[in-house]
Amino acid sequence: MTRLLRQTLSAVVVITGCVPLVQGTILPAPVDEGQIEQAPYSFNGLIATNGVAAGSASMVGKGIFAIAAHVVSETTYQDGKQFRWMLPSEVRYFPAYNTAGEANPTGPNFTPAAFYRWESYSARVLADTSGPGLTLPDTKNLDFVVGRFSNTATASSIVNHAEVNVDSEFEVSILRDRREKTIIGYPDIPNEEQGLMHATIPGDYFCWWHGTEGSDELDPEGRWDAIYLFEGVSTYAGGSGGPIYVKDDLGNWVMSGIVSSKLGSNGMFVRGFDEAAWELVEQADFIRNQGAMRRVDNLTASLDEEGKLVLEWTDHSSEEVGYKVFRHFNGIYEEIVTLPADREFFIDYTVLPGHIYHYRVQPITADGNNLPPKSAEVRVATSNSLGVAREALGQPWLQFTSDGDSTWFIDDQNRLRSGKVRSLGSSSLIFEIIGPGTLDFEWSVSSEVNPFYSEDHEDAGIIFDALYLYLDGEVMIQNNEQPVFLSGIVGPEARQVTIPQGAHVLEWRYEKDPYTDEHDDAGYLSAVNWIPDATDPYPVYGGYLANASGWHAAEWFGFYYSEQWPWILHEQLGWMHVLGNAGSGLYGYSELEEIGYYYTSPELFPFLYLPETGNWLYYYLDTGYRGSGVWLWDFASDTLIRTSG
Repeated sequence: MTRLLRQTLSAVVVITGCVPLVQGTILPAPVDEGQIEQAPYSFNGLIATNGVAAGSASMVGKGIFAIAAHVVSETTYQDGKQFRWMLPSEVRYFPAYNTAGEANPTGPNFTPAAFYRWESYSARVLADTSGPGLTLPDTKNLDFVVGRFSNTATASSIVNHAEVNVDSEFEVSILRDRREKTIIGYPDIPNEEQGLMHATIPGDYFCWWHGTEGSDELDPEGRWDAIYLFEGVSTYAGGSGGPIYVKDDLGNWVMSGIVSSKLGSNGMFVRGFDEAAWELVEQADFIRNQGAMRRVDNLTASLDEEGKLVLEWTDHSSEEVGYKVFRHFNGIYEEIVTLPADREFFIDYTVLPGHIYHYRVQPITADGNNLPPKSAEVRVATSNSLGVAREALGQPWLQFTSDGDSTWFIDDQNRLRSGKVRSLGSSSLIFEIIGPGTLDFEWSVSSEVNPFYSEDHEDAGIIFDALYLYLDGEVMIQNNEQPVFLSGIVGPEARQVTIPQGAHVLEWRYEKDPYTDEHDDAGYLSAVNWIPDATDPYPVYGGYLANASGWHAAEWFGFYYSEQWPWILHEQLGWMHVLGNAGSGLYGYSELEEIGYYYTSPELFPFLYLPETGNWLYYYLDTGYRGSGVWLWDFASDTLIRTSG
């Protein structure tokens, strides 16, 4: 972002990002006459208020359109502020309009029957101190209106509509992702091109997201902040309400927002299509269409006892002919199955253990057009706690899991590699442990780097794509308050960190910024070694916090209650006194008279050595409950023993 634009916004917004992808100003150009009747151009029309061209709109449902709120309102600043919502009778919609030189449009048009909006927008406008043309972002966040036409209006130009991409709150918008985008509308340009549909050339226009001052997620009324800022792209004045289309993972143009206003000569605000905006569309759809084609909701994902993944949802459509299920794995969404109408579940038999999947479901029509949005996304991690990590690192006794947008995997050099992620995505390998101790590891990265990170530059201190080490949810800080990370082409590099006493979660997280893919675009981990502190007399090697009620676990030892150290309550073996450790081994005293003093280790367990007699016992895993009904094989007597507890 340019220094001037940063200064312009610094008083009202918090900006995140680094170098913009677009240099200079991208201006819209007239749409080729032959494209006007093609999607997505055919879904867009000109809005006139009181007979004068005022803005743009797009069809987002059967007889339902979206527009910027200020296009259908009037504000007077002379002699005090005044605000007025326009009546539906004062508004005309001209579908796919394309007549040059027309400030007062004529031709086939439609009058809305009603509007659906956030009424608090007017109060925000009147309270805004910025003046006309530049209102605060929290006001722009309400700059959104949905209109509907009457049930008797059935022309194809207002029945056919764009597919809307609804971004879930607190998730990364595809507006910010590195994808092709185009902006369509009717800019108010003072020449012979006025009245013609215009569009920006499809390109990877980056969109800044910001939060209002004091919060980076919610506006003053607790609403998700869905305002984005395009730098380097302009629609001229008069393009308000114009739709923003983005290429989805399937290569389709989906509507993702509307133009709210210009910002100076080289940028504009965009109101993203989030859940709150979609609620307004659903209100209009409920009145006009009675749920003919509705978005599914309540999508859930669960794993059954056999490891199959079960999706369930609620169907609200009355005219669908089936459903498509989309699955996101390693960076992109793909269509995996088409189901019949009225189905409300799907079983995915193809999922793999220890991986992360995302799903969305969408009703479909017979011709495949006029689709409602895909459902809100559901994410699920399959079982097995990423056993592949233990295998690759040669650490079968340590607890690893995965998180983020995709899972880590073993590459062709037998290293663990972060999964594929898109802009602003992440892929995490998580290690849970009970300290104190020392963690040795070897890591490397191949990513975009900020060459000005340590220099006297406006981007100094900004990290681009990088592999970080997190401790308990926060980036680990060491060495003069520096975050522990690698960025660029680095490694393999050995690192050692000290882990304090207690249960901790360490996380190697590869994170991307919004901009560039460079090099392998991945982080790597080639070795991990956990060294418990010898001063701790009561460790269980590889132990981690199993839940918040005092139960711990270790991959080799099972579950144990640890709130009464040095006594532990093993889930099967019952009460055991822990006397100390020898390397990764464990020795102590069991209340079971059949065991007594014992020694074991990750390599030996479920064999138990009895040092007082020199005898060995074999414990049959998962037998017994807190000391009762435990099956043991006594090697000295060659007999099978069952404890009474």
